[in-house]
Amino acid sequence: MSNNIMEFRHVSQQFGNNVVLRDIDFEIEAGKFYTLLGPSGSGKTTILRLIAGFDQPTSGEIYFDGQQINDVPANRRQVNTVFQDYALFPHMNVAENVAFGLQIKGVKKAETDRRVKEALNLVQLDGYGPREITAMSGETGVAAGDIAEAAYQAISAGQKTENAVAFAGQATKLAAAG
Repeated sequence: MSNNIMEFRHVSQQFGNNVVLRDIDFEIEAGKFYTLLGPSGSGKTTILRLIAGFDQPTSGEIYFDGQQINDVPANRRQVNTVFQDYALFPHMNVAENVAFGLQIKGVKKAETDRRVKEALNLVQLDGYGPREITAMSGETGVAAGDIAEAAYQAISAGQKTENAVAFAGQATKLAAAG
């Protein structure tokens, strides 16, 4: 039995005469954290847009949790995408940013606190919760912001954090700095 939460099978993407992705195959295991890295123009954003449902592949199949999602609209997909420029509230600390989506949905405080702690632990940000976003400095600050946004995106969609697929380009910098 496969433990994959996301699969690309022979996915190609073409815009006019410009082939951006050619016959891409990959699998993402549930419960793991992945980083999508590559030079400018290598197709990273195209892959994220395909996963999110913002674009449809020219050919091939995309699966989420065993179900083909090629024709599933973006607003019905159980995935979130974190782009390079994270959108965090500068007047809130890391934990408040992560909790925001749950609070908007009316999740009780005790459950919100538990899920925020779980999400920060999942992305190796234990202890960063009370830190102000604006007080985080250097590469660790950028990475922590990206990862906090990934955690926020995962739990604000109501996903179980162990099933969330988050792409945060700066994640490896946090790991290296830690």
